Amino acid sequence: MVQIQLLVALLVISVTRQTQSQRLGCSNSDYTYLGSKCYKTVFEPGNTYGEAKSVCESDGGRLAVMATPAEAIAVLSSIALASSDDVILQHGLWIGLNDRKEENVYEWEDGRQVAGTIDLFGEGEGPNNPVVCEDCGRIQQNMWWTMWSCKDTSGEGYVCEMVTDCPSTGLWIRFRSKCFHLAKTSDEVNYFHAQGLCQQQHVNSNLAKIESVSELNHVVRIMSDAGLGSNDTLWFGATDFVSENSFVYPDGSAARPLEGSYVFSAANKDRDFLLLKQNEWLTEAWNYGDASGYVCSIDLDCQFSWQTTDGLRKSCYTFSAVEMPWHSAKEECSNGGMHLLALETTKEQQFIKQQFEDEGLNVWTGANSLSGSWQWEGINPPLNLSSFIWGSNAPYGFGPCGYLFNAFDGLLYDWGCNNPLSYICEFQLS
Repeated sequence: MVQIQLLVALLVISVTRQTQSQRLGCSNSDYTYLGSKCYKTVFEPGNTYGEAKSVCESDGGRLAVMATPAEAIAVLSSIALASSDDVILQHGLWIGLNDRKEENVYEWEDGRQVAGTIDLFGEGEGPNNPVVCEDCGRIQQNMWWTMWSCKDTSGEGYVCEMVTDCPSTGLWIRFRSKCFHLAKTSDEVNYFHAQGLCQQQHVNSNLAKIESVSELNHVVRIMSDAGLGSNDTLWFGATDFVSENSFVYPDGSAARPLEGSYVFSAANKDRDFLLLKQNEWLTEAWNYGDASGYVCSIDLDCQFSWQTTDGLRKSCYTFSAVEMPWHSAKEECSNGGMHLLALETTKEQQFIKQQFEDEGLNVWTGANSLSGSWQWEGINPPLNLSSFIWGSNAPYGFGPCGYLFNAFDGLLYDWGCNNPLSYICEFQLS
């Protein structure tokens, strides 16, 4: 374990720079915040890949992903922190690596493909020596990935990860895959002062990125709840002070005008910073301290994501193992700016089925016939269900709400809405 333990120092440097109030939250106390996610290493022999995956997902997480150097260091650090001197990984720990969907196309549990990311396959492993019956990955003592039969139980355990939640201090409010924080100020602050205050709130925070009308409306609601009136303004992240009329956010990403937004013309060359205002939405301004406050945001990860092959539509999903009636699940999704799962293509249905086929969890979807005909909830305009999604001879008339029967065939069946089930929320990233 010496090699792995040496890597802990790399992570400790970054972790110790953050006070507890600066860290994003781990909703499960068994997990440790490392880098940008929460991790749990379990030394427990005798688990198949599916069993390990099921345990992680019952926590609200997934088997750990190592698609970037930072993620790899965090996973190895989690292993080292949970290890003792007498731990020897003869057969390794399950991680979220597999090629079960398509032979020799290796993917992570969050939907990313290994091709194009870091490659830690050991000699004669994975694409270096593909073996048909070895479809699931482990991390070994020497820090390399090896492929095993998904039903093999000789490993020493597994590593789970959980996407972080909003910071537990500072009045952060989650909306979809972001956390927002609004601060009213009695003293005048300019754009750069506000940006510095955001970064003091949290190391990953910047003046807010507002990338959709839904996010904008959410922030406007926060403003209203905070008692700000129609003439009050807030600093957020968009600015063109570097390149006139080319707006960017503090992280360098492009700030594109939203539908219905109002921005002064490029002729106002001295007005380089955008203010958020309830009745005008986006207003270009000077870098003066004439705002009522500022709004910060932090980007969070999806639990898992999927996109069409042309990249035109990408969805983010979150799974909750908490069982509740359909209407309650719908409300929980709506409170987070999402909707219950809507499966629009056979490929999306197959992707979701793969995520849950091992543990057989049945989950509520947005399918319902409450208005008379079967439609997906949350899709605007309403989308009728296609025949591909239904199980054999379904619907049976058991109820007006639809769930995925993953314990059987992963297809849609009807049931009474008051029955408690787990559920999946979704929103489209693009």
